[in-house]
Order: sequence, then C-alpha cells, then structure tokens
Amino acid sequence: MSDNIGTPEAVLQELLTVKKVVVTAHARPDGDALGSALALRRMLDQNGIAARIAGLEPYPVRFRFLIGHDKNEMCGDQWLETADLLLVLDCGAFDRASSNILEAERHLRVINIDHHGSNTEFGAVNWINPSASSTGEMIWKLAKCAGWTIDAVTATALWTALVTDTGRFGFENTTPEVMQIGANLLECGVHPEVIERNVYQSIELKEIRLSERALSRLALHEGGRVALVALTHDDFLELGCTAENAQDIVNLPRQIAGVEVAVFLYELPEHGKVKVSLRTIAPFHAAEFCAIFGGGGHARAAGCSIEGDLNDALNAVIPTLHERWFSSSR
Repeated sequence: MSDNIGTPEAVLQELLTVKKVVVTAHARPDGDALGSALALRRMLDQNGIAARIAGLEPYPVRFRFLIGHDKNEMCGDQWLETADLLLVLDCGAFDRASSNILEAERHLRVINIDHHGSNTEFGAVNWINPSASSTGEMIWKLAKCAGWTIDAVTATALWTALVTDTGRFGFENTTPEVMQIGANLLECGVHPEVIERNVYQSIELKEIRLSERALSRLALHEGGRVALVALTHDDFLELGCTAENAQDIVNLPRQIAGVEVAVFLYELPEHGKVKVSLRTIAPFHAAEFCAIFGGGGHARAAGCSIEGDLNDALNAVIPTLHERWFSSSR
C-alpha cells in the first residue's frame, strides 16, 4: 500500500454531492476514533451537510465529556436508511465497525478515512495515510482543505484524537506537523487540562482492580525483552468490567525497563475468542506480526483476535514471537 491513497479533495468532492450523511468509526471507539467522528460530524452540520453519529455507543466513560454539546449527534435506524453517504473513520477493515453499521454498506456509498497501513481499502473512496499520526490529524487537514472553521468544541475533540494516538505527544509519530496542528487547536480554544483530567485522571476504581489482576499474571520472556499480561473472561465478570475498561492495560508492561515487546491478551465477552494487543519499539513491526493472525494496526501498536481460550492464545503468540523475532540474536 502506498503512503497516500485518496486525498482530502476527493472526500470533499463526494461531500459536495450529498445532503445527509452518517459518520462512524471502529467498534469500542478509542480517543482517536471518537474524537475524529465527533469533530467531523460537527463541522459537516455547521457547513450545510446534515450529519449524525452511528455505531459508537456506548461511549467509553473517559470520553463522555466530549458528548452533549449537540442534542442530535446520534442517529436512529431511519436516518441510516435515508442517508446519502457513510463516512467510516479510523477503521482498518469494515467488519471492525459496529455490527449495526454493517448492513448500511448495502445501500450507502462508503468513504473510508484512516491512518492504518493495514487498511483493506473497503470504501468507494479510500483516503488512507499511514504517515499521519492519527485520523484526527487527517480530519484537521480535511477542515483546512474545505475552509471550515474549527470552534473550541471541535478543537477539543480533535485534540483528544491527537493526544491519545500520539501518547500525549510522546510516541514516534509525534512530528513537527503534529505539534503545529496542536498549536492551531490551542489557538482555537482547547484547554489541555480538561482533556488530561477527563482522559487520564478519572480512572474508575474497578479499572485499577482490573489492571492489578492483569499484572498478577505478568510474565517475562526472551530474557526480559517481552512482557506479557493477561485477563480471563471471569476476571471481567468478577470485577464488573468490560473490554472498555481494559484499553490502557497494554501500556503497563511496556513501561518495564528492557522490554521491547509488550503483549496483552484478554478473553472477549463472547467465549471462544481472545483479543491480543501488541506494543513494540523499533525494529519490531507490530502490525506485521498481528497480520499473521488476521489483525492489523500500526508499526508500534496493533491487535488481532485468536480463536480459543487464553491458553490457546498463549500457545499461539509466544512461540510465534520467538520464531519471528527472537530465534536468532539481533
């Protein structure tokens, strides 16, 4: 895949022909998915294109501060049935969208806007830019290309997208351009302390307990270069948690000195499947590894699902990691 398939101009050309659209992103949305979708929906509505959000509920608790500025963000089935266009953001493959969106592909023209290099190019128009830090960065560029005004509410959503996907501007995808975009959003009225407090300093007690449970299974492999944590389906049930509460757990083992590959495995609510989240440092390419199991993502952050229980996943992931990356000295 090339670094840039499609353009913001191509997306705008599509938008000029429609009056009513649906905006969505991948299921169980993170800060980039939700921030990008909310920002785009708001700007479309402000510029004569009726837009609603679909398929992103329930919103993660930490991002609910972004909701409520508009009473009509959500759309029902009737809106989905009568819309002209479906904009899918931050979603590497269409089957990773929420299940209630999948049928819409049958009658809606799909515009695919994403920064995952593993994107399957499922749209009628595919604007894919793996060199972008986030889909939020792409939506900012779309706004600038269109000449849309970015108000403080929209800027807050876009800042959330940027700050979460760049690790608070600490990951290697933090470029000079990202910082310039951030500066522009600050000029638009963003208050970083609000995002910091809501996203990173409002963790529920049950999430702390869930992290504690995962760390109780911490295991080091490859002489400490690989750190792995895990959760079972019963862990979620006992602590009253869902997959939403586990989004940041993969970041715990990556903080250990000497760890180059962090792995988080957890059994999904539907029995018979385990989610794998991977975080790496160079030269280990997380998306290429996850592609072995049908997943994808970014060079340093990716994920996949494996059929079976936790032991099945462990028996698949650990030997494959060794074979692919550690079987000979590096």
